[in-house]
Amino acid sequence: MPRILVIEDDTTTAEAIEKQLLASKHEAVCVADGARGLELATQEYFDAITLDRMLPGLDGLAFVSRLRERSISVPVLMISA
Repeated sequence: MPRILVIEDDTTTAEAIEKQLLASKHEAVCVADGARGLELATQEYFDAITLDRMLPGLDGLAFVSRLRERSISVPVLMISA
């Protein structure tokens, strides 16, 4: 079962993404801020990440920069209003 890290601070959006991932037989791990997302992404394995652009703690662009600095090349789908 693919593991997807969902980093989204809007509860309604996070729940909608999680619902669709679960319906597609994916495991969804949801967090609401970039700093916590980075912590998980560097400590655990994920097949992909959905990432909000504007986040508390660490915004989406900084998140991706820090992830790549650590040579973590997991695919990231950035979501922005």
